[in-house]
Amino acid sequence: MNKKFLVRYVCLILTGAFIVLAVLYFRGKQDDMGVTENDSHTSASNELPSSNPGADINDILQQWSTGKTEVSLRNLLQLYDEKAPQTKYRPFDISELRFAIKSSAVRKKMQKEMEARFKILKKFNQDMQSQAKAATAAGDNAKARQILLALKQLGQANTGPEMTLLAGLFGKMIESQADKELALLDEAESGGMPPP
Repeated sequence: MNKKFLVRYVCLILTGAFIVLAVLYFRGKQDDMGVTENDSHTSASNELPSSNPGADINDILQQWSTGKTEVSLRNLLQLYDEKAPQTKYRPFDISELRFAIKSSAVRKKMQKEMEARFKILKKFNQDMQSQAKAATAAGDNAKARQILLALKQLGQANTGPEMTLLAGLFGKMIESQADKELALLDEAESGGMPPP
């Protein structure tokens, strides 16, 4: 039993040492590239892909926030229909490791930006879920399914090791809600209970 404890303890120490070395390595890489806290690309908004043409989730959230619900819905469905890359669905394209190696001041600024953007994303998701339910109530199950599949893709794109933990929480929530509504829609279409 003591031998197992010792092996686990050594593994834990080695893992911790590896993480510290990785953080130091990446900090050194930032210094080598001339990255400082005052550089514009340390802002969370600049962690976004900028070379892809067309609307991305940030454009869609901006449209939705200004009351252009139909335009934002159309653009979300277009992302899904065109099989857009996952980066187009990400408000922030940064991993937890890249986020963690930034300085405390930069992390705090980015954290505030992320929290604000994900609050908007949460409300957007709720509105799009309502749009899907309204489509189902109007007998347009195909549109409802398309909205829910686009939301599921939105959720999946924001989870995984290449994303921050905060993005992962919101991504899983969005994906889970979409899956639940898709299951209800499947049940209704197969002769089960109608969706609420």
